[in-house]
Amino acid sequence: MVNWLKSIGYWLAFVIVYFSLAMISLETRDPWSLSSAVWLPAGLVLGTLCTCPRIYWPIWGVSAGLLHIFASLQYGRSIDIALVFALVDLAVLFPLAMMWHSVHRYFRYMSYHSELGILLSGVYVSSLIGGGGCALALASMGYPVFLSHSFTWALSNATGCLSIAPLFIIHRFVKEEKVSFTLARMFILVLAATVFLLPEELLRNYLASQALLYLVLGLSLVFTAWLPLRILSIYFMFLTLLVSLATLYGYGPLATGDQQGVQASQLYLLTIMTLGLIVAARGKELSLLNTRMRQQLVLLDHALHKQRPVFFQLSANTIGLSWLNNTSVFGIPVEQIRTLELLQARIHPEDRTIFAECLLPAVGEHSSVRQGSFRLLLTDNRYHRVGCNLLDKGPPLTTLGVFMLYT
Repeated sequence: MVNWLKSIGYWLAFVIVYFSLAMISLETRDPWSLSSAVWLPAGLVLGTLCTCPRIYWPIWGVSAGLLHIFASLQYGRSIDIALVFALVDLAVLFPLAMMWHSVHRYFRYMSYHSELGILLSGVYVSSLIGGGGCALALASMGYPVFLSHSFTWALSNATGCLSIAPLFIIHRFVKEEKVSFTLARMFILVLAATVFLLPEELLRNYLASQALLYLVLGLSLVFTAWLPLRILSIYFMFLTLLVSLATLYGYGPLATGDQQGVQASQLYLLTIMTLGLIVAARGKELSLLNTRMRQQLVLLDHALHKQRPVFFQLSANTIGLSWLNNTSVFGIPVEQIRTLELLQARIHPEDRTIFAECLLPAVGEHSSVRQGSFRLLLTDNRYHRVGCNLLDKGPPLTTLGVFMLYT
């Protein structure tokens, strides 16, 4: 009983949100292509299909189709036009959702940028196909529609998918910390809201309006590199509603008072979301790689606990020395061996030549790893045998190395 009530609650929420987004989107109808310049319900349907079992797809599909037709009729569309847009919408979104489920199920070990590339490619291709299908269907029914008008439908569908669907997909498949809004994140929202809520009278200067657009674009791309994916998806949805409604009612740098300004806003949003998702996926990949590397180092440290490996880094001139994630070196506080000279002072006099030769770059050897061993004076005032391995191909202008204590 509780599951049924919960399912009905989800369905009612879907109906309310879909109808509300459809009413907003239909305000941007293009009289030439007969389509809406903005179609946000596409993202809601795609996100729902991508995150729910396929057994429930008929319910969401029928509901979305009927709501699409009902909302179109409320705005004065004829029944044949409403049917064309509703059927093409579903014909595009269902294969796209099936592709996402197949990729996530059978290629679950794909990287973030690979999954994102498939999703973006699918959205672009399906949107172009759907736009062409709408134009051809309406033209065959006698409406004065050209194939070039398909761009309006394709743009609105692509923007709608990328603005809302990632919120569902990330919430369902990406495990992250809870959403929190810091001052820096609030600054992004306030800045974007301020730019796109400026009256048209204050943006007469073309250069100033373009500068504001690039400012929001640049800051959005910068912050996507460190924003959590959930907050990023919320930001994209907020930005889509903000820019679309503001431009529609004559506010912001993109407001021109006609349909061209609304389409320009969708192209602007599509650019931000596409580039932002690419940057965010790359940042997530690097974060996961760093986490995996740290985990491997922890495992290595536990496996070699007797040898107590200590990692360090040398500058290109072998003068600068830094110890990586260590407060002591075999019991010696790192403050006492901050420089290479202080380290060499603890090496046995007979082994200092061996250590100096180990620091020299290898010449004419295939291997980039140099090895050696020497005696090091530890805190018990006794010399202990220490192994040294150096890697030339480390970060730029540096050499990575590791010391291991022989027992």
